[in-house]
Amino acid sequence: MDYDGRDKIGSTTAIAVTKAGWSASPGTVLAGAVAVVDAGNAGKVYTLPIGQNVSTVATGTNKLFEYTSAHIIATAANTTVRIDKDGDGTFETTVTLANEGDTYLVNGGLNAGGRIEADKGIGVYVIAGDVGSSYENRWFSLTPDEQWASSYYAPLGTTLSADPAYVVIYNPDASNPLTVYYDTATQTGLSVTVAAKGTNYVLMPASAAHFYTANGAKFYAVSVIDADATSNATHDWSYSLVPETYLTTKFVVAWGPGNNNTPTTGAANGSPVWVTATDDTTLYIDNAAGVTVKDSKGATVTGTRVGSTNTFQYDITELESYRVFDSDNDQSGLTVYTPTAR
Repeated sequence: MDYDGRDKIGSTTAIAVTKAGWSASPGTVLAGAVAVVDAGNAGKVYTLPIGQNVSTVATGTNKLFEYTSAHIIATAANTTVRIDKDGDGTFETTVTLANEGDTYLVNGGLNAGGRIEADKGIGVYVIAGDVGSSYENRWFSLTPDEQWASSYYAPLGTTLSADPAYVVIYNPDASNPLTVYYDTATQTGLSVTVAAKGTNYVLMPASAAHFYTANGAKFYAVSVIDADATSNATHDWSYSLVPETYLTTKFVVAWGPGNNNTPTTGAANGSPVWVTATDDTTLYIDNAAGVTVKDSKGATVTGTRVGSTNTFQYDITELESYRVFDSDNDQSGLTVYTPTAR
């Protein structure tokens, strides 16, 4: 097993690939993971939705993005990359990635609105954190600008008031403010205004949410968890919202251990899979004899076995936030789909 990078993976059918990392010290309390961008979806233009000029999403001393870096990977040889760290329209750095899989680190100094362009497809991953914090870290896999959308779903709602979850929204329009509407499991038509080339945020309720614009204007959004005002070094993590146009009726978890024990049994499962649906539907989970599904209130959702198979079905409601726990505390390989999946 190689614990490095720059590797090329191909397959004859679809696969899911996860990249995770942490230092031996302090260990997995300072860790992160992202879905690896496949070469077919690699873009040429990326704009950062967060950065060092967005120091906090909650009133207080906490600075989620005080340090913001970008990790760039080439999908083709001789890729020229230009970097505008502060988003002022001037590209301060130009580099050439000579080989397929070569990488370049922008070691801090990135602002929301910062721009990374390339003449061939690249992947961009952002790591940000609070300087001087013991463990705090956020890791995002960015979506290229050409794939931004006017509608996104956030599957994760706040489950502990001490560990709030926020969705941070970026408006790419250089001249006009943007009104972003959002619906939750209990309310519809809520809204937030985002300044031109600015960011704003929404505190997530105890449910999922749907974010969208009325006029089809595109925007981008990420979510940060355990983003309270003063200290969030316990359950801090993050993810990039997936555009509605990229949602599917089936997903497979590539790598999802619930703790860092080997084996994972015998300890708490702290990393479940989060699921939300765009409408009321039936959720199917394969090999689910040992799976527990909980709603946003922590109540267990009762499943029904499908015939004599090891597939269980669960009736779920629109914009509810569900968590799926495997009994062996490892969600790797979990397969989840709705009735229209094949």
